[in-house]
Amino acid sequence: MRQQRRIIGCLVATTVVLAGIALRATADATTDATAKSAGREIPLAAGAKATTRTVTLLTGDRVTIESGSNRVSIVPGAGRAHVTFTTQRVPGQVRVIPSDAATLLGAGRLDPRLFDVTTLLEYGYDDRGRAQLPLILTARDGDGSGRAKARAVRAGAAVAREIPHVRAVAVGQDRRRATTMWQALTTGGSGSRTLPADIDKIYLDGRRKPALDSST
Repeated sequence: MRQQRRIIGCLVATTVVLAGIALRATADATTDATAKSAGREIPLAAGAKATTRTVTLLTGDRVTIESGSNRVSIVPGAGRAHVTFTTQRVPGQVRVIPSDAATLLGAGRLDPRLFDVTTLLEYGYDDRGRAQLPLILTARDGDGSGRAKARAVRAGAAVAREIPHVRAVAVGQDRRRATTMWQALTTGGSGSRTLPADIDKIYLDGRRKPALDSST
């Protein structure tokens, strides 16, 4: 199992190749770096308009962040008015954790990046930039990956690829049906969800940022 998780970690880090590198203006990069090191919000320049970006979490809840102030607003998914949310702020990062995902997250069964709003936005996984949230589901045994895939497909997910040597399947979660898929992939009551026996862990299928070659 430990070897499987090491392999999955490598897959998650390297599986998606960036189509291009977006270069930021020097002033913007300097301001961003200063904010992260100081761990504080950056006020908007005089006359500048705040912009917002929204990302739908694995659970179907929608989180919107306002640029400049890093102000967060949360809209629970359908049928999730009972859920409470914990917003964590650390230097340069904003995380939003729904109460019914907290136990799984604490047990290491959910990839923490699934609730790291800053990272999701940096990957371009906001609602405007991507219609699906890319996930990797790992299974405890060989048959489990097939059952996990079936669960995801029934909830409207698109299968990207199967990774049989590590008992995993990569799928895309339709943001419009995110709450339905969260319910399909987990079990338990409304207060706290758990994963069924055939699913070991849910990972974000993330992106590795290419390092710029500084050699001369």
